[in-house]
Amino acid sequence: MLALLQNFDLAPLWAADTAFSDGYPTMVGFLGHDHYSVSLLFDEVARDINQPQLFHVRGRDRFHKIITPFEGTIQIQRIADFDSCYVQAPEEDSARVYTASAVFTFKQAKQRQGAGVFSGQAFLDFYITNKGYCRTPEVVMGGIIDKHTPTKGSGRLLRGAWTGYGTGDSKPFLVANDLFVIAPEVYSDFGVGDRGTQVNPKYAKQGWTDYWENEEWWAASPKPSLSL
Repeated sequence: MLALLQNFDLAPLWAADTAFSDGYPTMVGFLGHDHYSVSLLFDEVARDINQPQLFHVRGRDRFHKIITPFEGTIQIQRIADFDSCYVQAPEEDSARVYTASAVFTFKQAKQRQGAGVFSGQAFLDFYITNKGYCRTPEVVMGGIIDKHTPTKGSGRLLRGAWTGYGTGDSKPFLVANDLFVIAPEVYSDFGVGDRGTQVNPKYAKQGWTDYWENEEWWAASPKPSLSL
C-alpha cells in the first residue's frame, strides 16, 4: 500500500479534481437524527511530505445555510484491489480498480458558535492504467457499482459523526459524491420520479427544498492556501 501511495498521489482525487466535479465539487448527504441536508467541500488536499498515506485537508461545510471552514486530516489504512472489475478509462481499454479506506478528522473553526468536529471513515474509488494514469472512475462497469462496496459506486463517501465542542453532542452524518446512491440507506422513499432523481417533497423541511436550485455557495469566497 505504501509503495502505491508513494508512486501515486491521491490528493487530487480526494479533492474531486475531475471534469464532472468542476460543476459539482461538493459531497452531499445527511447530518443529525432528523437527516438534515449537509454539504462538504474540500478546498485543498495535500499529501504529507513524510507519510504518503496521510493527507492534510482544508475545506468548508454548509448546514442550515451556514458555511463553516474546517481543517483536518485523512489517513488511509487499507487499499482493496477489485480484480474482477472493469473500468472504461480514456487512456486505456481497461485498468485496475481500487478502493482506499481511511479515517478522518475535520475540525470546524471555533469562532463559529455551535462548531464541532467531523470524524469517521472515508472511502475513495480510483483506478490506475497501464500507462500510469491515476484517476477517479467517471464511467465504471462491473462490480464496483454495487450497494455492497464501500462507496456504493459514488467515488467518494464519508460516514461518521459530528461532535460539538464543549457540549459533546453527537450527530451521525453520511455524505457522498452521489446523493441518490446513499439516500436509500436513510430514506427508502427519498428519491421520486424517473430513477429517483427528484427529492420527495415530504422531506422539504429537512433542507432539501433548494437541492435543485444549483446555488454555487462554494464559489462565494476564494480558496484558502494550505501550508504544511
